[in-house]
Amino acid sequence: MSLLIGHNQSALNIQRQLFSSTTRLDQSFERLSSGFRINSAADDAAGLQIADRLQSDVISTRQVVRNLNDGIGYAQIAEGALDEVSTASQRMRQLAVQAQNGIHSDSDRQALDKEFQQLKKEIDRIANETEAFGRHPLLSPTALLFGNNSPDNVTLGSGQQIVNNLPFSGSGNDFYFIPANSENIRFTFDSYGLDDDIHLFSTSGEHLAGVEVPAAGDPLADFNWQDLGLDLSNIDSAFLTTSNGFSSGASYDASNINAASAVGTSLTYSGDGDLNNDGLINSGETVIEVITLTGTTNQDIILAVSGQSSGSAYQGQISWDRLGGVASAAIQEAEFAAENPEKDVKITTSAAINAPQDYHEIAKTPATAADLGLTGLSLSTQQQAEVALNALSEAIDDIGEKRAGYGAVQNAMQSNLRNLSIRVENTRAAQSQIMDTDYASETATLAKNQIIQQASHSLLSQANQRPEIALSLLNG
Repeated sequence: MSLLIGHNQSALNIQRQLFSSTTRLDQSFERLSSGFRINSAADDAAGLQIADRLQSDVISTRQVVRNLNDGIGYAQIAEGALDEVSTASQRMRQLAVQAQNGIHSDSDRQALDKEFQQLKKEIDRIANETEAFGRHPLLSPTALLFGNNSPDNVTLGSGQQIVNNLPFSGSGNDFYFIPANSENIRFTFDSYGLDDDIHLFSTSGEHLAGVEVPAAGDPLADFNWQDLGLDLSNIDSAFLTTSNGFSSGASYDASNINAASAVGTSLTYSGDGDLNNDGLINSGETVIEVITLTGTTNQDIILAVSGQSSGSAYQGQISWDRLGGVASAAIQEAEFAAENPEKDVKITTSAAINAPQDYHEIAKTPATAADLGLTGLSLSTQQQAEVALNALSEAIDDIGEKRAGYGAVQNAMQSNLRNLSIRVENTRAAQSQIMDTDYASETATLAKNQIIQQASHSLLSQANQRPEIALSLLNG
């Protein structure tokens, strides 16, 4: 055996081994205390990348599960409301069958009609009050902005048009409803050369903008009102009626016409059409009428089109902006529906990385009396009861189809929920295989490294004694 004084090679080797075992021991402590096999990219670079991707998939999928539960809730609320609409429609049909029976007198049918009309109002109330997550599944986009008096062929969206190119029916008037808290609304109106006008009214009858209704017999009466046979003597009973959207007892008041008035916002009106009162818009007269509301309205407003009693046609445009702040909830939803005309709600069904997005799409199911074709129905006569019976049969079929659609989408989302739950479970298991500590294996490794460390300490002590042996030989 040789004894080298300059270098204690054995001690150096043991020190290296001791450092290595200590490092492994520290790693075991970290893995056992954290529960993760990979605590930094240095532990397993490729494994960390794969595990992070799996973790992102798990997190996103769990959010998709919550989204689907929200979507199921939305569909359940809408379908539950449609169930009540169906119940009301079934009762209305029962009343129509009863009224159709020839044994009843007209007074009997009048009694039946009272309940019939009340049920019709209840259908509208359900449709208007059904709300889920800030949305109104039983209202069409036009009903959101114009209420029950919305036209059939209105398209909404900032800068888009309201168009009606057909002759007016009856009195020649159309009425549209604008809810309170609407912002920065502009109406532009073209009567195609005829003396048709637009007006803004409060529901109580205050004339906010437009051409003032003249006194009875006034020779300067606007041709528009004159042709309709309307003046101050009959405007309340023939124009400001509940069927046109006005409050009961509404009375004409033009004291603040074309001024800021009680709208709660600034109002401007330009163009009063037929300046020489001949029923036509001629050269030099104003063809286009514009009403602008700047700011936020504080009350419900009715936009009225007063047109000539026959042959009238018009084109109007509505627009709004967000310059004054966030638009009202009705306008926001109407605007969204206009931008997404076919589908109202899109529920995320997949959020996998590097995969295309997928959705369950839930269409609006308008279910007001107008949407179901129930407006104008009556049980006053046997013939009217027969018409009502046929209309209600179609309405009940329509409601059933809409409810079936909600049922189908609920089942689809429930199936997707089950599939995603299994996916999360399996993905989490795969991630665990990569990331999590194997405690049985790691505990054995810890014990091994602890023995090696203790042995290294002992051997290092012995190796450090070897120079002392060399000195004892010199002393001997």
